[in-house]
Amino acid sequence: MRLLCLYFPRLEIEIALRHSPHLSGRSIALLSRPGEDGLVTAVSARAAGHGLMAGMVAAEARRRDPGCVFLPDNAGAAFDELERIASIIRRRSTPLVEVGGTSHLFVDLESMGDAYGSEAMAARRLQQLAGAWAGMSVRVGAGSTRGAARAAAMRGIFSEAPSDGGDNETEPPVAPFVERTLSVSIVLRGGMAAPGSREQAARALARLQAVLDARAEAFREVRICVDCGDGPRETVERYLNPVGATDRALSAIEAHACDSHDGAPHAVRVTLGRLCPGTRDGMKSTAGEAGLPGGGVTAGPRARFLQMMLRAAG
Repeated sequence: MRLLCLYFPRLEIEIALRHSPHLSGRSIALLSRPGEDGLVTAVSARAAGHGLMAGMVAAEARRRDPGCVFLPDNAGAAFDELERIASIIRRRSTPLVEVGGTSHLFVDLESMGDAYGSEAMAARRLQQLAGAWAGMSVRVGAGSTRGAARAAAMRGIFSEAPSDGGDNETEPPVAPFVERTLSVSIVLRGGMAAPGSREQAARALARLQAVLDARAEAFREVRICVDCGDGPRETVERYLNPVGATDRALSAIEAHACDSHDGAPHAVRVTLGRLCPGTRDGMKSTAGEAGLPGGGVTAGPRARFLQMMLRAAG
């Protein structure tokens, strides 16, 4: 398997400058949350020159660079942009493209056949097109694994070598680019106010949480469909940035208003939508410490074991 990585090194900063062009050339840092304990998620070139880096707490960043402008994290906007580019690649080149993180895409080079003549020509063409579509800087790199391709792109090095020494025996293939969701259905006897209903809903959502953790994913939308016997009603919550904890969905279920007072069963379907990678590029993947805002998920030993089980199950 040969993979191409399209790497956008300054994506989040460039998105921020779209909305605040007057800050061009300034020292800029994006924060996961307000306050001195917020974490830096991306920095401009000038801020990096002052010693700021992703994963640093806001207090330390301010100490190092008092003149730095701090803006809210925009990981959600970065994923939106990458998904837009991926959808164009899907239509024009190959459906085998995936969003790999907040700054990069992966494309299955072999799926394009000889359309571009060689890997290098395919890489250059997609680099030109992606740069034109996004209006942003982009680098490319190829490899037999995602890690090797991304490392090459980050270094700005491309090689046509058929093998880079990477072990791709366990590397999952790039799947067709589609919007994916996770859903669970439960029946609550008497609604959320009934004894044990909250615990029942929490157990159901814990199953979704286990899948998110195993895949190291987060979500940006929750759909709650409730049928109290008088027809289904749906509510949708959308989030600016990815969320890694399903307790947000539990809060949405609890907030759902129902006019039924006869203790009739409530059929509830919860769908987590707009799934995306759940850890930040260039940051430690510890949930609540340096993950995504709202509780990024952790790809620890248990999560890696679950990933293996999910792949084995198809």
